[in-house]
Amino acid sequence: MLDNEGAVQTSSYVGEDNYKKFFPTKRHGAPWDAGRNPQGIVDHYTAGISARSTLLWFSNRPRETENSSSAHVVIDRNGVIISVVPAELVAWHARENNIAYYGIEHVNAGLLGKSETGYTYQDIREYPKDRVNGIQKVNDEYWEPYTGLQIISNIVLKRWLMQAYATIQEEKLVDHQTLAPTYKRDCGPVWPLKTVNQLACSWGSLRPFSFLTEDVVTLESLRLFDLQYHSNSATA
Repeated sequence: MLDNEGAVQTSSYVGEDNYKKFFPTKRHGAPWDAGRNPQGIVDHYTAGISARSTLLWFSNRPRETENSSSAHVVIDRNGVIISVVPAELVAWHARENNIAYYGIEHVNAGLLGKSETGYTYQDIREYPKDRVNGIQKVNDEYWEPYTGLQIISNIVLKRWLMQAYATIQEEKLVDHQTLAPTYKRDCGPVWPLKTVNQLACSWGSLRPFSFLTEDVVTLESLRLFDLQYHSNSATA
């Protein structure tokens, strides 16, 4: 069962009627194996542009297959962490790795297509024009960037999870493409996996890192972060 705060957040995103119909989601497995608990955390992107569409996708809404996807939480672009599957249960987000990994989804369109009229996501859907200025080009591909608030929420959530579950191993803080490189490419090249894991595991203050306050996190700000982070680490 979702906790009270998670229920309120989810209801506000999907609407009261949808919440009553579809949540708490039944798309999850059994509790973690006795004595094991999650051993790692997997970062994902939703391949969508809103928390609402993601929550309905992860809901009990009927779909073609019974064993459909889910995740433990969704982090919206404003940094709000929305609970979908309770932390004590296995979610369906990484196939055979579900039984060992906690799943975090970030609202992000991911890899974008480019046409004469603009950009698309999921191959056919029109990408919002008010987000176009933030698009990042990497190796002739176009990607939606993540927001500073999403990164902060990811770091804070990982710190909490590592306190709650001593079984989580630092080397198993990964993204989906690390576990399944031939299957999916999330979180993609603009997700600062190394950066967020360094900060999550260091327990240092986040205040010195100005890039975290940016609406969208650019590749240049990440490059400057690397210089700043390692300079601070060397003098600590």
